[in-house]
Amino acid sequence: MLKDEGTIKNLKEQDFKEGDIFGTGEKANYRSRNYSIFKSRLNPSAGGNVDLIVTGAFVNAMFLVKPTGGRYRFGNTDKKRNILKEMYGDNIFGLNQRVFEKYQKEILAPRLRSSIKQFSKLG
Repeated sequence: MLKDEGTIKNLKEQDFKEGDIFGTGEKANYRSRNYSIFKSRLNPSAGGNVDLIVTGAFVNAMFLVKPTGGRYRFGNTDKKRNILKEMYGDNIFGLNQRVFEKYQKEILAPRLRSSIKQFSKLG
């Protein structure tokens, strides 16, 4: 998993772009209607919901942390990390279970099948 950090980080970024900052399908709204309109123009995919993306620095500063309790989470070195964590909670660093399952099915499973076929040809 950690070897595939870039792919998993891209999946998390896609959640953000869709306005799913918690990775649960639940959308967060901006307090300011004007800011929501501004963000909607920058990122129509989020529909004016919170996406945590303006410059991309926050997303670029994410890194996958070794799992604890069977859950993968992201760390972040961006200077806004603590502010965003305080505003939106620790769940913004979680990995969407639905996205993770899709990753397992569409990326990991085919790799495993290919490895098994390669191995069985050797034996």
